[in-house]
Amino acid sequence: PFVAGDGMALPFAKTKAAREATGDPRLSVEERYPTKDAYLAKASAVTDALVKGGYLLPGDAASVRSRIDAHWPLSH
Repeated sequence: PFVAGDGMALPFAKTKAAREATGDPRLSVEERYPTKDAYLAKASAVTDALVKGGYLLPGDAASVRSRIDAHWPLSH
């Protein structure tokens, strides 16, 4: 059941073809990040910003980066 404040998530389509098939106007993962390196670079920059802003402990950044690398969305 829905509880106020729980929120929801609507993942991006993995490919442009999948996005177009469902009529989703948002860019797909492959359109946003054409390579795994591009994805990792963006995720690393966001991780650095979270550390700098005090939202993530510096000692936790390596663990976050490892999980990001392991969950590249286009490898599944």
